[in-house]
Amino acid sequence: MSLRRAWAVPLLLLAVAGWVGGGTDADAHPHVFVDYAVLVRFGADGVASVGITWTFDEFTSALILQQFDKDRDGKLSPDEVRQIERGHFAETHESQYFLSVRLNGAPLPIPAARDFTARVENGRVTYVFTVPLAVPSVTAGGGGRLELLAGDPTAYTAFDLSPNAPVRVEAPRALTAGCEVIRDPKGALMDFVRCDYRRGSR
Repeated sequence: MSLRRAWAVPLLLLAVAGWVGGGTDADAHPHVFVDYAVLVRFGADGVASVGITWTFDEFTSALILQQFDKDRDGKLSPDEVRQIERGHFAETHESQYFLSVRLNGAPLPIPAARDFTARVENGRVTYVFTVPLAVPSVTAGGGGRLELLAGDPTAYTAFDLSPNAPVRVEAPRALTAGCEVIRDPKGALMDFVRCDYRRGSR
């Protein structure tokens, strides 16, 4: 299986799991499985960035290590991490990192990621990176709603929110912010993260 093939088709914003009014076949025949977690970082004026963690299934992790773990020690050196960033991870930029982000119902552009790193734990490879977001400032008493979903409409990669701490929040005292996982009780739509925030002390 080619690693490039797993990231071949660009993500269509809002075309995943009913975000445009209907479901998809996103869980039809996935070949790559990713558990992901979200760290939403707020500044005094609103959303600043989103930290993303991807943990790959054991088979995909083995493929990544086969290609990039040059010394075969089961770990990723700083040089090997840079090679992953330039080789495998760079390809996900065209797919907007498989992210759909909305602010107050309107889609946000996904800029280039930063602070990429990778590690291996218990035979599984984890990528960690940050996506900065250009979000308008909020005035005193103002606020907003941020929604975030990871998914691949080609059905090649299955993204599932991590069962352990799927969403965390970092916010200054000047902002009241809370995030939660929204789940469809019928299981027809993919889970996503929703954050509500308001300018003002907690």
